Amino acid sequence: MPMHNLSLAAVLVLYKCSLEESESYRSFKKACARAGIAVQLIVYDNSPQPLPAGTVEALEHYHHDPLNGGLVSAYNFALGFCEERSIEWLLLLDQDSSIPQDYLLQFNKCLSSATSDCVAFVPKVRIKGRISSPKRFIFSRPRLNVAASSSGPVREEIVAINSGMFVRVGHLRQRGGYPKHYRLDAVDFWFCADAYASGKHLFILDVVVEHTLSIRDMASVSLERWESIASSDADFTIEMRSSRATRLIAAMEGLTYSAFLLAKGYPRHARTRLKHAARVAKSLWRRG
Repeated sequence: MPMHNLSLAAVLVLYKCSLEESESYRSFKKACARAGIAVQLIVYDNSPQPLPAGTVEALEHYHHDPLNGGLVSAYNFALGFCEERSIEWLLLLDQDSSIPQDYLLQFNKCLSSATSDCVAFVPKVRIKGRISSPKRFIFSRPRLNVAASSSGPVREEIVAINSGMFVRVGHLRQRGGYPKHYRLDAVDFWFCADAYASGKHLFILDVVVEHTLSIRDMASVSLERWESIASSDADFTIEMRSSRATRLIAAMEGLTYSAFLLAKGYPRHARTRLKHAARVAKSLWRRG
């Protein structure tokens, strides 16, 4: 497929970050230049204050959401944008990823070998020197890294982080878009699990994206953000994991982790995790 015929848009989600500070923005522009194409970029800004007027005027598509609808609001907004313009693929970008310069070229190269059941192309994502995505699900969570040499279509369920993912717009339209109640966390868990449950699959690109994860240091995670993480985790387990054994394991892991947080001096975070572990445990007695 010639690059000038590539049916692609991208959405970059910002939060309290300028374009100059966004590694995703800088690396995306370099990738477009390397590919020799101008991909329509939607900048969705969840910051309390919008970007400076001069910066906004220089952008083709900018949307400011002072209420901070999270990733899901940004992704669904971008899906609507793509549907109106009959754009087939949407590239998801957080503000803190670095995509290689040949990223769009590699995606374009693999498109012709993908079947209609392929609903996403995902990179290998490296965080602090280690490949952290994609992973295979073991019981309730993604735990096992795919082989470093893995590439191509993957029929066995895997999960990949959002940033750097190319998603098929038509598939998400059929699924009703991203569920609003996930908002910020477990969005990628839901997308990947739902894709495989729908008989679809993902395709691993033989490229590496560098990513900075902001929630690895518990001391920097606010109670509000921890509530979002724990709540979305529980929602995903209850809604997308039908096995009682899997949900029991998830509940027990939540209980164990709450004890760990308490021992580490985070009592409120521990209570939050315990509350949602109890929700998962109660789901063991649901019908169906």
